[in-house]
Amino acid sequence: MGDADNDAPASGGLVFEPVVEILPQTERTKAMLARKREMELRRKEEEAARIKEQQQKEAERRLKEQEEKRRQQERRKRMEEEERKRREEEEQRSRLEGGLEKLIHQLKSNTSDRDVALSGLDLNPVRLRLLMQDGLANNKSLFSLDLSRRGLTDQDGEVVAQMLRQNKYLGALDLEGNYLGVESAKAFAVALKENTSLKYLNLSNNLLTANGNDESGLTLFFTRLEHNRGIRVLNLFKNHILPASGEALLKSLERNEYITQIDMGNNELEVAQHRRLQALLARNSERQSELRRREKMERHTMYAEDLRRKHYDMALEAMRLEIEAVEERRLHRMKDRLADWQRAAEDDAQKEKDLMDQLMQEADDRKEERAKKGKKKGKKKK
Repeated sequence: MGDADNDAPASGGLVFEPVVEILPQTERTKAMLARKREMELRRKEEEAARIKEQQQKEAERRLKEQEEKRRQQERRKRMEEEERKRREEEEQRSRLEGGLEKLIHQLKSNTSDRDVALSGLDLNPVRLRLLMQDGLANNKSLFSLDLSRRGLTDQDGEVVAQMLRQNKYLGALDLEGNYLGVESAKAFAVALKENTSLKYLNLSNNLLTANGNDESGLTLFFTRLEHNRGIRVLNLFKNHILPASGEALLKSLERNEYITQIDMGNNELEVAQHRRLQALLARNSERQSELRRREKMERHTMYAEDLRRKHYDMALEAMRLEIEAVEERRLHRMKDRLADWQRAAEDDAQKEKDLMDQLMQEADDRKEERAKKGKKKGKKKK
């Protein structure tokens, strides 16, 4: 009886068969039984799928809980690490003395020398963080910094790279002969995407590829160089650079027209790659030389134009002064003529007044004489 036999309960030596419906063996009943078995099978499959889906959801839920727990642990560890670093930095700040304290003060006040070498200072990781964060992050006076052969580790390299993301004035950085590794290369890749002031970078004799075992950091560094517009000179001597990452450098240089010197000596590049590298650097040097020639011509043109403008301004000013002088003389002449006219008018008025006074006096005299003559004639008639 198929599935019914498998589901029959057993007790001791007795087997209890479930109640089944016995139908005549016709085509119709066979089809009905087949549909029934199919429906039962589908039901079992759906039930199994439902159980499997529930199990998957439960597994996903547990996985999410584990992932969230892991993230919380990482956040807690990161916060604890940051707090530890902060305490160390505060402790070192209280102990700073001598040259490093003076240098940080000069860097913060932008009164440092243009070129600084830290060969004589004790630089542990905490002091390096203080120097980078407190002194150099916002400095505008330092152009060249020498950190060569200071025993800097991969974590120290990340601190220096973080400083480069903020500092926009440092032009040369020497990190030769340290222990900067893969993570430092990745950090510098991110920094150079934002920094355009750095022109010279020396990373020679480091561990950027972990002695050739991990090129991921340097490959990313080379890829980001494609978009950098600041670096002109790059020193990567003796870093166990293999042909794969060398190819990434060549692809970046095909688009980067600013780098003119790269030292790739004592690495594992192929001869053909060295030739392509030299050809690309020669192309960049020629383009930069042409750019400098054009800039020089533009400066000469601007100087000549500025000189012509100054001469024109001087001629215009001389003409203006001459016109002003002529106008001033004309005004003086007009003032003199007006003064002469006023004096002449006053003289004429005075003369006219004097003449009128004279005429009036003469008229009075004649009147008086006529009066005297009239009196004399009257006396004679008497």
